[in-house]
Amino acid sequence: MASSDDEDSENEVGDSYTFGELQFAFDELLVEFKKKCSQCSLLKKNIT
Repeated sequence: MASSDDEDSENEVGDSYTFGELQFAFDELLVEFKKKCSQCSLLKKNIT
């Protein structure tokens, strides 16, 4: 079975982001993660 060009290019990253854009996205995810952690800890306190 021959490998097509589409399969090879699938692993390449077409989009390039600046450091600032990545940092902003990371900060947004971190805020969401902290919200989920606080919700989880509140649930644990309510269970016990």
